[in-house]
Amino acid sequence: MALLSLWCVSHAIEATMITLKRRASTPPIETVEPVEPVEPPKKKRVLSRRTCTVCDTNKGSNQFPSSTKVSSHDHGANVCRACYMTHIQFEIDSKMWDQVACPECAVHLGYEEIKNMTNAEDFSKYDEAAFRAALSADAEFRYCMSATCKSGHCHPAGIDETTFCCRECGHKHCVSCEANWHEGLTCAQYQHSLQRAQEEEESQQEIAKISKPCPKCRVPIQKNNGCDHMTCSRCSYNFCWICSADYMPVLRSGAHHHNMGCHWYRPDPFARPVAAPAAPATI
Repeated sequence: MALLSLWCVSHAIEATMITLKRRASTPPIETVEPVEPVEPPKKKRVLSRRTCTVCDTNKGSNQFPSSTKVSSHDHGANVCRACYMTHIQFEIDSKMWDQVACPECAVHLGYEEIKNMTNAEDFSKYDEAAFRAALSADAEFRYCMSATCKSGHCHPAGIDETTFCCRECGHKHCVSCEANWHEGLTCAQYQHSLQRAQEEEESQQEIAKISKPCPKCRVPIQKNNGCDHMTCSRCSYNFCWICSADYMPVLRSGAHHHNMGCHWYRPDPFARPVAAPAAPATI
């Protein structure tokens, strides 16, 4: 029994040694860490270039408006964004709000296109003009005629009630005459006064064309014919019709008293010649 136990122990030791030798002869297994996939380098986006037809500058395509910004056209954008905005600013300042056109063709730009292609200040002016036009389309809406007020409201009575009183500032104007309220005058009297004022202005313009004021009393004088020696019928002042010079010295001393640019001017024959300035002395 003791011999059997010794054999078992010896056999177990031998098996253990064989196992250890096998492990020693087997190469160790290397631990491989996971490697993250390497992305290929991104290709740089190369922008196409074109020349603006307005400023004649070669620019990248990102400096031109896209088709989404200006969608009502069937042509490409050949005007850069900066020139486009300058063009729209000029159009807004010089045309009716609904006449703002493309810089390359005659197509009128829409509301959204102008909003996309202009700055806040210019678009605000355009938006206000469009809003005022929409209100003006209402036959009953009227704006206040005060120079300092931009308000207005509906006036349903029309010309049956000629007085329009602004609810914002209280300014009154006549709906029938389309003018500031003519206190104390009927519409017919006011129109008659306007006509008389216009006729008076036209008369003054005609007088200015065919007459000259007297150099002394300023009354208008008309020359029908005859010589250029004029005598004012109001103050009896004698003057030249062409140069307005006092005619009495001309009669007494000669034509050199006319202004030099006058047709009747003549040099004074008795005038002493003006001596030339002496040359500076030399040492």
